[in-house]
Amino acid sequence: MPRHQAARFLGIPDAWHQNHPLELPTRKQVFHRLTPWLDHAFEDLARHIACLPYPTDYRARRQTFARWTLRPEEWDMIRESLPRTTRRPEEQLRTCASAFIWTLVTGSEWRLAPTLRAAGPNREMAITTRSPQYWIMAQFRSPTLHFYTVLRESLTRYAGQLAAAAAGRWPSSSRQASGVTRLS
Repeated sequence: MPRHQAARFLGIPDAWHQNHPLELPTRKQVFHRLTPWLDHAFEDLARHIACLPYPTDYRARRQTFARWTLRPEEWDMIRESLPRTTRRPEEQLRTCASAFIWTLVTGSEWRLAPTLRAAGPNREMAITTRSPQYWIMAQFRSPTLHFYTVLRESLTRYAGQLAAAAAGRWPSSSRQASGVTRLS
């Protein structure tokens, strides 16, 4: 499958790869430069995935949640259990909380979350390391402030509930594995 088709299949925006005319090396070129164990490592990984009792179909999850965002009333319920200290605007926090939950449930890149893409087709390209969304998402991934530690725990619980509730809409192989992706 060509690179652009693979990217589309995975839900990666065209803008992320079309502006990079870099040709990918052929398999022979890659394996020529790498140690021989890499080929075996891929085979071992493929065997491991094939033996999983309930493999997760993350593409089905992305399709199920293609338009999902955290509704204001759901955010209010989550927010009630949090410390009242934060200087972040509430809407930015809710938007990023929605993206974080979506990432946990779908296993996808947070910049592809519907809540962040809703502002425009190139919205995900506009998020830089200086963007407030980037800083908030960094706190969700590795909290350094108590507020974000508590919020991350709440969002992770919510994501697990959301995944479990939606499990019946996924192919049978994904139903048993209705948990969420762990982000370290």
